[in-house]
Amino acid sequence: MEKKQYLSMLAIVVLISFVVIFFREPVQSEKNINDIGEESPIEREFIKDEEEYTEIEPLEYINLQSENRMLKEEIERLENELFDSNFRFVKRFMNSDLVYEIVPYPESTEILYKEVEEDRYVLFYTDETGFNLRVSSLEDRITEQFYFYGLNPTDNFNWFGGGSIYNGFIGDNQIQSVRVIQNETVYDAKIITINENMRVWYSIIDYERKSVSEQPDKIRIEALNEEGEVIWQESFDGNLGG
Repeated sequence: MEKKQYLSMLAIVVLISFVVIFFREPVQSEKNINDIGEESPIEREFIKDEEEYTEIEPLEYINLQSENRMLKEEIERLENELFDSNFRFVKRFMNSDLVYEIVPYPESTEILYKEVEEDRYVLFYTDETGFNLRVSSLEDRITEQFYFYGLNPTDNFNWFGGGSIYNGFIGDNQIQSVRVIQNETVYDAKIITINENMRVWYSIIDYERKSVSEQPDKIRIEALNEEGEVIWQESFDGNLGG
């Protein structure tokens, strides 16, 4: 009798244990599933940003593009007006004794050459820093300052510069033209006769600085005689980085 009671109790314990395990496991599994589905703060922020981004309607996007284009056009218009105003202002000074008011060191400045036209002016002078050339053109929309640091005006030919601007002296009478070649693009330089003993040249090229991981532009400066023969040249790589 005691044996039968023992077996009965053992069967009840096994049954209770089975029931407890059976009903407990799904709860644990459900908890794990919930844990997996819960987003981290970063994930919640990403989902929020994504939902906000998708809320932009196509019409709103088109309007934003239109506003951006109009803003760029307005900036360009203001820049052109500023350039025109500055050109007229400086040109007025160039045509008078007030020209010394537009140079950085008026006390040491000596004007060696001045040319003023309707849509262009050129000013070549020397001061305590050396020789300087200022050129402005309404047609080309440029105003550039060229420096001649360390250049000897009596050399047969020399140059100074880099990037988009190059300039120098021409002492050899055989030289009748100068050009700067950027890869395969040729830029003819401007030559100015300052006086019977001095000529200068300058060139502005369409230059875009490249990163250090790119191949540099191949630059070559050539001086040619009247027959178009190259009598002086120098080649080098364009600037990288910055």
